[in-house]
Amino acid sequence: MPCKSPDNDLAGLKGRRAVIDGEFATIRYVGLVPPTKGTWLGVEWDRLERGKHSGTKDGVQYFECRNPGAGSFVRISPRVNLGMAFWEAFKEKYVRVDKSASLEGFPTTIGDTEAKVEAVGFDKYIDQRSRQVLMKRKETWLQG
Repeated sequence: MPCKSPDNDLAGLKGRRAVIDGEFATIRYVGLVPPTKGTWLGVEWDRLERGKHSGTKDGVQYFECRNPGAGSFVRISPRVNLGMAFWEAFKEKYVRVDKSASLEGFPTTIGDTEAKVEAVGFDKYIDQRSRQVLMKRKETWLQG
């Protein structure tokens, strides 16, 4: 999901992973960096040599880097790719097939080191989907 403009919902970007010009980074800051105009992303690069500072500009600390010198500011643009969040990928793969299906009953628990996903009621969805596939095969067999 590329960032196209500051009009996008930016509140949830802090802490997200991004690929920028083919390089991986973690977004540590979203906001203004005076005296420049517009919204900036403060990122910490995975490849430390890519960084230019540690989140400080003109004596103001905008964000902190776990690795000193691994930070940069980048403009929000299509070259910033945020990929797809797990639930977006899940909905894309499973929920779009059956418009009545929803993610209610699919709670997530996120900790510091792992994410646990509990798929409550997913068996019912799989049963419905399996019946749809079998019916389609039966129709194809009867026609062919």
